[in-house]
Amino acid sequence: MINLSPDKEKVFSEAYRVLKNGGKMFISDIVLLEELTQEQRNDEELIAGCVGGAVLKDDYIKMIQNVGFKVKVFTEDKEISKRQYNGIKVESIMIEATKEGGQ
Repeated sequence: MINLSPDKEKVFSEAYRVLKNGGKMFISDIVLLEELTQEQRNDEELIAGCVGGAVLKDDYIKMIQNVGFKVKVFTEDKEISKRQYNGIKVESIMIEATKEGGQ
């Protein structure tokens, strides 16, 4: 769960650095569909449940792209918010990130 890291872009950057060109990283994580309140961000149960440290879906994907990966979203499970997170607007996302270029 990358969303538990306080510096997600650094995690993506390091993965990009160690992969060969054409290498792939597969990610399954929880992302937000709308911003959390400060109270929710500080809720220990939400932090432990991988929601308190999550970021907005578009920001998450953009972080991966910013370090140089090509992103393909495989699946998006929006129903997880009803099953596990009391309706907090989150989704479980599965991504393929491919290293391209000569970096």
